[in-house]
Amino acid sequence: MPLVSFTFGVPDRAVVSAPRAAGRAVLITVTSADEARAALLAGIGFTAARPAPVGEIVEELLRR
Repeated sequence: MPLVSFTFGVPDRAVVSAPRAAGRAVLITVTSADEARAALLAGIGFTAARPAPVGEIVEELLRR
């Protein structure tokens, strides 16, 4: 599956929609629960949490 991956910040919805329109999966690496929520709002379909704060991100998401 062709994919596009982003790291270091969440791109806006317009940036995400271009590769999706071309049939690409879009992935992002997130470092916080807030960044994960922003990625979902931007239309990114897959998220990967960085290893160090993974527990913190999952814990935060479960709290909300």
